[in-house]
Amino acid sequence: MSDASGALTHEPRVTGSSGNAAQDAAALRIARAGAGNYAIAPGQPGCRRLAVTFEAP
Repeated sequence: MSDASGALTHEPRVTGSSGNAAQDAAALRIARAGAGNYAIAPGQPGCRRLAVTFEAP
């Protein structure tokens, strides 16, 4: 969840595991790194879903 300024108010969590613990942990780091950029519209719930996709080079 985020507040009106985009700051996280709760720790991000994995809602759909990749099946790989290292990738899930990396996805959480990506979500935390975006803190401050998740601003919400007034009157909208503060929960957002962020899909992270990993591709092989």
